[in-house]
Amino acid sequence: PDDAFIAKFDNVGDLKVGSPVSMAGVHIGRVESVALAPREFKAIVTLLIEPRFNQIPDDSDASIQTAGLLGGKYVGIGAGGSETYLKGGGEITFTQSAIVLESLVNKFFANFAGKGADTKK
Repeated sequence: PDDAFIAKFDNVGDLKVGSPVSMAGVHIGRVESVALAPREFKAIVTLLIEPRFNQIPDDSDASIQTAGLLGGKYVGIGAGGSETYLKGGGEITFTQSAIVLESLVNKFFANFAGKGADTKK
């Protein structure tokens, strides 16, 4: 569609179809689809943006954010500085994947356990 863009992520966490898309905290659209790029093994997220927000700089970035500590995921768009805008069917190339809380907790405990073993020597 004329008002949809894609963004590719290494990990989208539990991002769902219908999740919000926001810019500067303002709701500007929704996630239309989430699929897997078969050769790249990345998630392709289609973002449907409301027509009144059609001037998004083409060097903007997209990141998977979490609403609150344990809330659902959404896509946050950070405005770039370009004077040319994304066109429908375009791609946001600068992306940041979801931070998965479980893997952070696992890393923390693995690091903590490793340090505890070192101090006993």
